[in-house]
Amino acid sequence: MAREIENNQFDIGIAREEPYTTKINSEKICEGKIALFYPKNDSQLTEVGLFQKYKILSDNHPVYWKKVKQEISEIVPESQFVSIKDIAVTEKLIEMGQGISYLPLYLKMTLNPNIATRIPEEISIPLSFTYIMTRKNSEAIELFKNKFKEFIVFEQNKVNF
Repeated sequence: MAREIENNQFDIGIAREEPYTTKINSEKICEGKIALFYPKNDSQLTEVGLFQKYKILSDNHPVYWKKVKQEISEIVPESQFVSIKDIAVTEKLIEMGQGISYLPLYLKMTLNPNIATRIPEEISIPLSFTYIMTRKNSEAIELFKNKFKEFIVFEQNKVNF
């Protein structure tokens, strides 16, 4: 995404990994709260029970999954991980009862009501950062950035466990 902004293909971009270039402006807009997303019909299971029952849909975030996989494997060595880079695919698989995943809470608004969330208890809660990247500045870009920041704060604060 950073390359496309550098080449003026896009005016603004949103990324979950800090861009490593000085040719564009980058601003960290939030530290996302992470939760375990799982099929709601298994709300009675513990986090360990979910690790044992489901495949863990991993690698949908470029930063935190290496540590999360290590921690889960120490708790449940027979855990099965499936690398899914696309969050929309991850969400659909959870909705279909095919796995569980740790995702940013602000994604909750896009999810089916058959998906539940809980605060991680068995692993260290990972951090997720979101960055906005721009090459130029304008009133419209500033308006978008401010509205997006408000959206993230609103979504993270309305979640009840």
